Amino acid sequence: MLNRLIAKEWIIGMIVWPLFIVIILFFPPPPTMTVTNGDEPHYLIAAHSLYYDHDFATSNNYRNQDYRNFYDGALLEQHLYQFKGRTIPYHAMLGMPLFILLPYAAGGRIGVLIWLSLIMAIGLALVYRVVRTYLPDKIAFATVLFCGLTYPLVIYSQQVYPDTVAFSAVAFVLAQSVTPIQKNQRITALTVGIVLGLLPHFHFKFIILSAILYLFFLWQNRRQLRQNLLWSLGPILLLGVAFVFWIYHIYGEFSLAVFIAPSQGTFANGRVDGIVGLWFDQEFGLLFFAPFYLLAALGAWTFWRTPALRNDAFFLTLLYAGQHLVSGSFYDWEGGLSPAPRYLVAVLPVLIIFAAQGMADALRQRQWIQPIGLALATLWITRLILFVRRPFMFGYRVGTNTILREHYHLNWLTPLLPSFKSLDLWGAYGRLVVLLMGLCGLWLVGAWANRRFFVRQARGK
Repeated sequence: MLNRLIAKEWIIGMIVWPLFIVIILFFPPPPTMTVTNGDEPHYLIAAHSLYYDHDFATSNNYRNQDYRNFYDGALLEQHLYQFKGRTIPYHAMLGMPLFILLPYAAGGRIGVLIWLSLIMAIGLALVYRVVRTYLPDKIAFATVLFCGLTYPLVIYSQQVYPDTVAFSAVAFVLAQSVTPIQKNQRITALTVGIVLGLLPHFHFKFIILSAILYLFFLWQNRRQLRQNLLWSLGPILLLGVAFVFWIYHIYGEFSLAVFIAPSQGTFANGRVDGIVGLWFDQEFGLLFFAPFYLLAALGAWTFWRTPALRNDAFFLTLLYAGQHLVSGSFYDWEGGLSPAPRYLVAVLPVLIIFAAQGMADALRQRQWIQPIGLALATLWITRLILFVRRPFMFGYRVGTNTILREHYHLNWLTPLLPSFKSLDLWGAYGRLVVLLMGLCGLWLVGAWANRRFFVRQARGK
């Protein structure tokens, strides 16, 4: 039985990774779209500087236009700013450039993308390992495979962002917490400590994510708490010291000002627009790109009302909420010119767990129409983004959904949907209420249609 389940983990990886590579090699971005976008060329130029110049100073690389190897747009603006007389990269952490250094040296941007797609494939196999501990194997396999091959994960398998690495790191720690990959608990604790200690080195925003993951790991393994603390705290503390040292090395100090400086002195925007918008903004929200994840709400409710799952529900919800609140309170919550919604990618393992539970609940209650409808809508959007027009995955801060505006020309519909980048925020919240009522209404219509179908089937028998 164990060997069969392990084999299915391999199957997940061996299905998605080759497909990711096919997309990378044979479905490149269209001529109207630059090869790398947003922060991607800046992570690559940092790796370029590390490999060729053996330093982290990229000013000369921007001047020399070394980015021409992986960026085919116009002149790339330097991603640098001044902090108390020092020139600082906007992404000052060393984790991502080091992580992609050898693949970049071996194969340039394509080498990096193949490497990151492998990391994503491993992450999906680990998510499957976690989901099957809660749910039947068929539901776990189908849900994880579906999520891996649809938006946004299928796109982030070929995006040079730390969020892709964070997705797999979260999946790894969750797997080590609920169903350890190896029997030796000391090795388990040690590897968890290393991964959690490294995560903030990709971006300081992952500190809260790491802390909550650590609490979940310790809770799940509380019977061996002393041993787990002994073997995991060492790498966490060591890498924490390295984190402080690196910040001090780059900025000349370790203070709050260091962390808010890249956002022009402010981290939060003082409003909750982004917290709501990450899900429900028509231009940047997850709902409008992957409606399948709505099933996570149903699954989370099942977790919370099941006594045996309530502790796990608490930590999984805390894990998701921590990342969501940190990202949503950021003044640039939409993630700039990156596929929407980038800042939720790191905690999609949690949403996949809950969505799989929601799918199982719906099917058990013979509610077929709603999950199938959400899945088909997500597949259709994925098809449009991958094979029709890749720029559909971006928001352009114009307040309307790109697909509805550019592809379907539904200009009458977009004013009825919420936009949290518009000036009319009260109107946006009003439209959100209407949207939620509409979604509930559609779910109830689906429930009625399911009852009619099954009653008719039963009478036919």
